Amino acid sequence: MRLSIEYLARPEAVLREARRVLKPGGRAGFTHLQSASLRGLPRPPDDKYIRQTRFSDPLYAVWGVA
Repeated sequence: MRLSIEYLARPEAVLREARRVLKPGGRAGFTHLQSASLRGLPRPPDDKYIRQTRFSDPLYAVWGVA
């Protein structure tokens, strides 16, 4: 199973809540969870938001085995 969670203001809180409500050992359970974040990358010169902030939006990734 693959999915994408985009444009969330608090992705960690959303995933914490998903973990809280999922049944342990249920069909939607996850194991071998890993996470990573990538921050502080410069925006490309032609990015329309470069005048507001020179850094791009952060990228958060969480993956595991279902």
